[in-house]
Amino acid sequence: MSAESAVLPTRTALQDRLKTWARAHRVRWEMTRHFEIVHDRKTQVGFDLTLSAPRPAGCDGDPGCLECARTHEEMGRIAVSLLPPGTQYDVEPFDGSFHLGDCDEPELLLTVEILADAREPELADCSGRRTLALVEAGLRCLEIRQKSTPPVRSGR
Repeated sequence: MSAESAVLPTRTALQDRLKTWARAHRVRWEMTRHFEIVHDRKTQVGFDLTLSAPRPAGCDGDPGCLECARTHEEMGRIAVSLLPPGTQYDVEPFDGSFHLGDCDEPELLLTVEILADAREPELADCSGRRTLALVEAGLRCLEIRQKSTPPVRSGR
């Protein structure tokens, strides 16, 4: 295939693919505030977005299997695709384990730490709320359901 005839996926095509994959794998999300100790004080420095999916159909029962690793990797693609450009974040590595979800169903988790801009701490709360709103709008666009948790409120 020549470079001229190659078609790069549009954002819409990517969103459609991620939406289809998320629906097929029953991905859900929850957002919690992320705290760290700063100058001996507990300080909110961002949010943690956690995506979860039940054990994949192709899993042989070992949470460290290739199918589980692929599921984790794809959830990472979804999470990162939701972040506004320039967002500081850290994707936690695949831990190769199941976590007990609703009704004690084994599930895989992927957590992304979404961090405020440390260079401008006075803008962190405003920026954090904006980022949170954009991420939640992206999750709604992909039709990923929220886990049954209370909504996160920005604040220190």
